[in-house]
Parts: sequence; C-alpha cells; structure tokens
Amino acid sequence: MKRIFLLPLLIFTMCTAPAEQSNEINLIDAGELNQILTDTELQLVDIRTEDETSAGMLEHAINIDYYSPDFLERMNALEKNKPLAIYCASGMRSAQASKELITMGFVSLYDLQGGYSAWEQAGFKTVRPDEN
Repeated sequence: MKRIFLLPLLIFTMCTAPAEQSNEINLIDAGELNQILTDTELQLVDIRTEDETSAGMLEHAINIDYYSPDFLERMNALEKNKPLAIYCASGMRSAQASKELITMGFVSLYDLQGGYSAWEQAGFKTVRPDEN
C-alpha cells in the first residue's frame, strides 16, 4: 500500500521541479527580467552587435555578439549552473541562441521576449557600453 502512495508523490515531485533546473528556455518579459536582475548569480548577456550596443544596453550586461565566429566558444566559457539571461534587439536572435545554449548544458536560461526594444519601451534603465 505504501508503494502505491509513494509513486504518485515521486511523479508529482519530479514534475514540479523548479524551472531553473529543467534545462528549458524561460521566456520572460521586461518586468520579469527587471525583477530577477537582483540575483547576484545572474549572468546577463547582450548578444547584439557592437553597433547595436553603442546606443545602450542593460546595466551589468556583457556583450557577446551572436554573429561573431567565437560566439559559442565565449558562451561556453560562462557558468552553466548559474542563471543566464540573454537578449538581442527584438527577440529573434536570442530565441535561436537559446536553443543552442540549452544543448550546451545551460540549466537556467532566460530569454527576454521582445529584446532590448521591449526593455526600452518598458522604461527600464539602460547604460552606454562605456558606463557599464
């Protein structure tokens, strides 16, 4: 009888594991990203080109250009067990990059829906790359 009770409990526990350990892409909006930016473990990566970032970027973000030949190599150097948030200009490149990063073993991946444009539209703080 105890085994019958334990099996559903085990299945329930496995299905309700936190998203950050699920190797899934978590699409988040600007407000949600703004909230998780307080996480000191968060790695924040802007995957836009240098020209695009010259207009501004999120504070504390590092720039790793998606189109650079060493993109995957540089991303692979990041901590795979720490939360990672990425964004591009509108969300298209980050959607593609997210798929690649999940296969590389990143376990907690956030993709800013709408990209930098959505962040700006929401009125959140941006900085120039030289201020970062």
